[in-house]
Amino acid sequence: MDIDYSFLNAGRNMDSLFRILRSKIAILNSPEISTPTLKTSLGICLNSGFPIAVCWGKEFTLFYNDQYALILGGKHPKAFGSPTKIVFAEIWDILEPQLKLVISSGTTIKLPDAPFLLDRNGYLEECYFDYTLSPIYNAEGKIEGIFNLVIETTNKVIGQRRSELLNKLIKIGNTAQTLEKYFNNCKIALNEEQQEIPFYLIYLKGKHKIYTLVASGGIDQTIDHHKWPVEDLLKSGNTVFLDSISDYLAEPIITFYPEPCCEAAIIPLKNKNAPISGYMIVGLSPRKKNDTDYKQFIENVGGVIGNCLSSAFSFDEFLSLEREKENLLRIISHELKTPITSIKGYAQLIMRVSEKNGDDSSKLLTKMTSQINKLNHIITDMLDGTNFNSGRIHLTITEFSFDNLVKKIASEIYISDSKHNIQIELGCRNLYSGDRARIGQVISNLLSNAIKYSPDGGNIFIRTSGNNEKISFSISDQGIGIRKAEQQKIFERFYRSTEIITQYPYPGMGLGLFISNEIIKLMGGKLWCESQEGQGAIFYFTLPLDYKSTY
Repeated sequence: MDIDYSFLNAGRNMDSLFRILRSKIAILNSPEISTPTLKTSLGICLNSGFPIAVCWGKEFTLFYNDQYALILGGKHPKAFGSPTKIVFAEIWDILEPQLKLVISSGTTIKLPDAPFLLDRNGYLEECYFDYTLSPIYNAEGKIEGIFNLVIETTNKVIGQRRSELLNKLIKIGNTAQTLEKYFNNCKIALNEEQQEIPFYLIYLKGKHKIYTLVASGGIDQTIDHHKWPVEDLLKSGNTVFLDSISDYLAEPIITFYPEPCCEAAIIPLKNKNAPISGYMIVGLSPRKKNDTDYKQFIENVGGVIGNCLSSAFSFDEFLSLEREKENLLRIISHELKTPITSIKGYAQLIMRVSEKNGDDSSKLLTKMTSQINKLNHIITDMLDGTNFNSGRIHLTITEFSFDNLVKKIASEIYISDSKHNIQIELGCRNLYSGDRARIGQVISNLLSNAIKYSPDGGNIFIRTSGNNEKISFSISDQGIGIRKAEQQKIFERFYRSTEIITQYPYPGMGLGLFISNEIIKLMGGKLWCESQEGQGAIFYFTLPLDYKSTY
């Protein structure tokens, strides 16, 4: 019996599917299959511009259009007119209950980015689809088949996943402060994405151009990287893709998927046009086609890690230089301390002898001792600055009267200062447990600064208070003030305002407030400043009564 194909006439080029339809004439002549509803459904399907399939009858016989054929890959054309159970045998356990639900209940199923493992090109491939399964009713209201509208979203889903990994690696590179931390975080990120990179080995160039393994994942066998074509990469500077890696392995590598990795790539690690600092051997997914997009992603991973390595190398070098500087300052400070202490002792001895003999040189010796004290103070600050920065400070905790300490320091400094009116308001009745010498150092430093940066004299107010939780200290002056933009910077090591240095060339190294802030933090407190330029400054600090270190 000849079949009337007029229901397909819609001006589209359907020659290939016409031939398939004619080859399936026995199916279309079957009483169970050939119905007016099928003809109408096929007309809609074959003339649609979207990928559509029709699953018809008890066997869910599959018919589809040209766009759907592209999704089927190697399953086409054999799939046309075949039972869905045979066409999609690898995912039938997922499809069967869905198809039966639509037939039995008339429910329309809609799923976004649904994952499937399809064998459409000779291997199980990771795929994603937006698809719907909707019932096809005949004139009597009976469901005879199912429309399957499909949009493949594989590239979108995998592309998003790859972008997330690259962004994660970039973020790790921006935040890691050492090479060790960078690789530790890098391993975590790569180990979470074995769908894309089943295994990896990262080698860095060391002394004498010897490449050493610094990170790996997804592999538990020893790899002799010298057997791999690394020389090709080092000569060309370009990624080397390998179609087969069995010759380089003692045994197959199986990680995220049950299928072994058969392909790999060797990626150079470098910053743009800089020399190669290392390379990365990565396995390629057995469930993805090694296409242009995948190759580009693999090269992007190497590019990101290469760029981040340059930053991490630079930071490591910076830390190394910082450590050398700290050690040098510490050595200089210690070496200077001993002779200065001796000079001061001799000066004081000579002064006592001169005073006994009524010698006028005692005045000169007094000035000499004062300058020695200043030099000793600078050296102490240098030593403290390096010790605080490297965490070498230790506290001696004792119980003492905070108010008495403030009063003692203020009276000592007041004796040597005649330009300022120092007023004290004591309101802390609490005994405090902390490092008395270090807290005294902070108070002395803040009071000295208030005097130094109030060159025209004026009032200096010191206030203390206390409650059951904390003690508080404040000191205000009527000096030159501090610009708002600098009120956080002044607590940085070696920071000195360029403007203040220019207008008021006071001596100092920019360590006093840094050390004071570190001391207060070390005892669980907080130091801060409030000021307006030209209107003086107020420095505050608080200390908890139940001392807890923040270090």
